[in-house]
Amino acid sequence: MKQLSTNWLTEGTIDLEYKKYLLLGYLQHVDEEFKQEKLYPCLADLINHHHNLLDLKEQKQQALNSFPKKIVSIDPAKFELEYERLVQDDQYLEEIQQIMEYALPQLGKYLRNGQYIYDYVAEQMMLQPIGIVPMKMDEGYMLLREGGQKKVDVFEYTLTLFESANENYRALKTQYLASYPLSITSTYQSIKYELIKTRKELPNPATFAIEAEKDFPFTETLYPIAKRLLIKELSRIS
Repeated sequence: MKQLSTNWLTEGTIDLEYKKYLLLGYLQHVDEEFKQEKLYPCLADLINHHHNLLDLKEQKQQALNSFPKKIVSIDPAKFELEYERLVQDDQYLEEIQQIMEYALPQLGKYLRNGQYIYDYVAEQMMLQPIGIVPMKMDEGYMLLREGGQKKVDVFEYTLTLFESANENYRALKTQYLASYPLSITSTYQSIKYELIKTRKELPNPATFAIEAEKDFPFTETLYPIAKRLLIKELSRIS
């Protein structure tokens, strides 16, 4: 994957045309991936870059708001004081500002494209619990079937809750176990019974099957979206 450095905005040459060249080269690669319905890691990378620019823009505005100002007039219509900043941006900060103003809508455009593809893929996928869902759901199995294939990939999952100062979020760790054939005699339910019989460490596992109606790139799209759908389902029913 063509990378765009986390600090691409502020490192190296600070020049609008040069930064446009870097950004557009990166976004061209993102576009090529999206045309092949390959979402990750491009979509997550786009989200991070967009978030970083918004955060920097907010920090800059907060810093400017904290600088001293002088009253220059009164708006009689709004009955508000109008101010003039006593400190102006220097050339370096003005160039950074221009780059951000160019980059944010560009990143936003590709983010929307990525979200559209994500939503489309998610709509083609169906999640269902297999058997009775136990009270303990932080460990179990995810059965993932691609595009009507006659086999299913089985993953063991572990759900972890992370706490931060602002929010709590969940992460799903998975480990591939095996592929099982699907037939009249080899069903999701029978695969679950086989897992219980052979893997004694999970005697009553939460088990979920996720099916996609069509084929998508497995590593870049189907697998990561399946994990996110399972996290959403576990959050809903827990």
